Parts: sequence; structure tokens; C-alpha cells
Amino acid sequence: MKKRFKLFRVIDKSDGWINFATLFLAVIGIVMTVSASMTAADNSTRLLISESIKQLVYFVVGYFAMVFISKRFNYRYLKRLIMPISILMIFSLLATLAFKEFNGAQAWIRISVPFFSFSIQPSEFAKITTILLIAMFLGDISPNTKRTSKEILSPVFWIIVIQAFIILVLQSDLGSAIVLLAVAFIALLIPSHPKIRRLQNLGIVLLIFGIGASIFLLTDKGLALVAKTNLLRGFQLARFNDYANPFLNITGTGFQLAGSLVAFSRGSLFGVGLGHSIQKYGYLPEARTDFILSLIAEEIGFFGVLLVMLLYGLLIWRLLYYAVKVVKEKDKIILVGTVAFLFVHLLFNVGGITATIPLTGVPLLLVSSGGSSTLAIMLAIGICQNIISKHRKSIRRTT
Repeated sequence: MKKRFKLFRVIDKSDGWINFATLFLAVIGIVMTVSASMTAADNSTRLLISESIKQLVYFVVGYFAMVFISKRFNYRYLKRLIMPISILMIFSLLATLAFKEFNGAQAWIRISVPFFSFSIQPSEFAKITTILLIAMFLGDISPNTKRTSKEILSPVFWIIVIQAFIILVLQSDLGSAIVLLAVAFIALLIPSHPKIRRLQNLGIVLLIFGIGASIFLLTDKGLALVAKTNLLRGFQLARFNDYANPFLNITGTGFQLAGSLVAFSRGSLFGVGLGHSIQKYGYLPEARTDFILSLIAEEIGFFGVLLVMLLYGLLIWRLLYYAVKVVKEKDKIILVGTVAFLFVHLLFNVGGITATIPLTGVPLLLVSSGGSSTLAIMLAIGICQNIISKHRKSIRRTT
């Protein structure tokens, strides 16, 4: 019985706090997905059952994937497979163009089988494969290598650029493209080889400039400049305008953002009660996905939002703790890359639904309904648990 139970546990010597935070956030997501599906709309019972089962399946599949990868992850296999996986990822990103767009983006591969339909968003998995690609090509480079900085960085650079181009230009998914580039940039800062240090410093300078430019673009003059450039599609430009004044176009593109702010206001400290949201009755059409934190704020209140933030803080803190402790650069890159994956999603989602920054359509990982994002982050956490387990075992052997 004990041996059978071990099949469902992540690898021995993994971090219990990471498991706790991951599972608690996922359970909150399932509960709030059920609540979001309890509406008075037609076929609400069918919707409730369908969405509840779907999210539960996503969680179970994600958990088993996390357990499996925590036990099987190995750099020896990854070294042989990472380039074919990266090329396959590019083709999967292109495959989305064969399907109809949704919310202005062609970012999903839709699959329908009898009694069940689901969609896959390859860009979520591209974030993990990009972290692994950087770890394998740039981590633990021999100090005696004869390769130039261009030769070291070239394969990684071009794969990241191609993926970002497909997501941003062909799929029209600005949010996912920004997250991918942000995660890749943070992971690229970890390798310490002298031959790439100058480019890393240049990247930091460009980042500072980019942050300054972003702040300017969110001002009235900046928004006017964005409108004149014609670089953004209509719905993307609308998100900038709605950020500037969420209630200006309350019956149009600002409808859902205004509903989100009302949800936060109604929730106050303790919320209106689980299942008693009013905003989910048509005022938050994406209550199960991008705006699920708004639903939490309305039904559970400030303390519900605080609980979610504390769980994220615990998860990020434990990953950073081991990122400092591990010796291999590969391990550091994966741990820090996973932290970036979590934090950037958290920043963009919370910032967007509170009108602190323009909406990007980025989900709240582990909590928002969605199979791709749930499976992707659980796979990343499973890899991190494998690294943590090996580190803790090595410490035990040396003491």
C-alpha cells in the first residue's frame, strides 16, 4: 500500500512547501471555477458540470505530469532532445494559424472528441522549453571554450526570436509574446561566462530603457503616440485606452475591466460569500480565466486575494531559496526561469484586472481555468522539484 501511494508523490527530498502552495492554489482554482460556472444562463447546469470536470481533469493530468517529471527529468536525455523539442514547438505555434481566432488571437489548437472538447495553447509550453533551451546551451559553459559569444548565443537567440515573432505577429497574442521574452531575458541573465557578460550588460541597459519607455507610453502623450503609430490592432489599442479610463467605454471594450473593478469594490474585506457573486452573471464574461482573481475578490474579499498572494509568495520564495543554494548554472537557470514564469504572469494578470497596466490576456497560473497554463507550470515545478531533490540529497551525502 505504501509503495502504491509513492506513485502519486513527487520525488523524495522535494520541497514540501512548494507542493503545498502548488496544490492549494490549484484547489482554489477548481473551487472558483465551479463558482464562476454557477450562473443563471441557459444550460447553466451543463456548463457547471462541464467546466468543473474539465478543470478537475486539467488538475489531475497536471499533477501526474508534475510527479512523473519530478522523478524522470534528466539532463542527459534533455541534451539530446532539447533542439528537436524547440523545433517542434515552432511548428506547433504555426499550427494554431489553421484554427479560428478567439478574442482577436490565433493562439489555440482546438480538438474535439465525442462528449469532450479542449484546446491547447502552444505558447504556454514554449515558455518552459525556452527556459530549458537556455539552461542547456548557456549553463555551465567551460571557461576554456573556443566558441565566440556569437556562436554561444546564436541558436538560443534565433529560436527565441522566431517563437516571439510567430506569437506576436502571426498569432496576434501580445501578452504571451511579452511574457515569453521577459522570461527568456531573466533566464539569460543567470549564466556567468565572461564571453556573454557584455551582452548581458547591454540587455540590462535596454531593459531599463524599455521600462522607461513603457512608463511613458502609459501616459496621455504616450497613449496618443501609440494610437498614431498604427502598430497595434483595434482590440489591442482599445486595451490601452481602457487602462487610461476603464469607465469611459463601459458598454464596449471597457465593459469587463469596469466589471472587474466593481467586483473588487463589492468584495471589501471578507467578500459577499462563496458562490454569491453578482458580477459573474454577465459582467465578467471571462470570470473563469483571466478575471478569476476579480471573482475571488468579490466572493472572498481582500483576505481571499491576500491568501492567493501569500501562496504565490511562498512558492516564489522557496524556488528562489534553492536557486541561491544550487551549484550548477543549469539548475539556477531553470529555478529562476520558473520564478520568472510565475512572477511575470502574476504581475501582468493582477496589473491588468486592476487597471494598473493595460490588459494582456495573461492567466493567473494554477488558479485560472485552462489546461495549457496549468499543465505547463506544473511541468516546470516538477522539473524544479527534481533539481531540489538532487541538491538536498547531495547535501545529505556530504554531511
